[in-house]
Amino acid sequence: MKDFIIKNSEKNKVNNKGKFFWISLFLFFVIWHIFSLWVARQYHPMILPSPYEVLQMMVELCFQEVFWYSILLTLYRGGVGFFLAFSIGVPFGFLMGILPDVEAFFRPLLITIQTTPTVSWLALALIWFGSPGTMTIFITFIAVLPILIINVYQGIGQLDKSLLEMSTLFQVPKRKQLTSLYLPQLLPFILAGSTAGIGMTWKAVAMAELLSGRNGIGGRIALARVHLSTAEVLAWTIVLMILGYGGEQLMKYITKKVMGHWRDP
Repeated sequence: MKDFIIKNSEKNKVNNKGKFFWISLFLFFVIWHIFSLWVARQYHPMILPSPYEVLQMMVELCFQEVFWYSILLTLYRGGVGFFLAFSIGVPFGFLMGILPDVEAFFRPLLITIQTTPTVSWLALALIWFGSPGTMTIFITFIAVLPILIINVYQGIGQLDKSLLEMSTLFQVPKRKQLTSLYLPQLLPFILAGSTAGIGMTWKAVAMAELLSGRNGIGGRIALARVHLSTAEVLAWTIVLMILGYGGEQLMKYITKKVMGHWRDP
């Protein structure tokens, strides 16, 4: 009976959350529509198109080959940049957490990467790389890398010290310590960093593509800006938001599956 009540309560919470989401989304579009009408009367319709105009533009874009090509290109660049940052950031953060000498040596470099404005990296990438694709991957990598390193590094600081001492006392093999002690406790930090990193990925990719102005979603936004097509700019922006939301939901799904695996081996 108690389990039934708990499950019913959780189900109601999920349903209420879903209702509030759709109500909030509906109100957002209503406010957007009203504001666009006011802007059209006071200034010019081009400044802020209505939701209907943006939706109409998205439908038109869906029937163009360049629409899907741009999305795939941006996905590829963002995916490669994120993968490189993850592959280097997670082990690097781990080493900085367990080896004080490594942390002391590389901390100035990490601070430099973290505090340098993205616009500076963009300017440097334009000088260093001739290819827009390489430049975009680099910017994504440099934007996501500190997030993952810091999350894993902080995760090491939150490890249960008594378990570490016990594993050392009983001479547990290093490989066993890694898989049975470090990894389960670091997973929440790795996944949290990955979620934040995915959100940053699409911002970095769009900024780099916008600046290079060649192709990809950012390139299409730059072209729409030149043509003063505000509706197309907003349409591509919504595509980026969908990619970000999809990535966040994917990480939540992975987190749920992975954490469930460690709880119920």
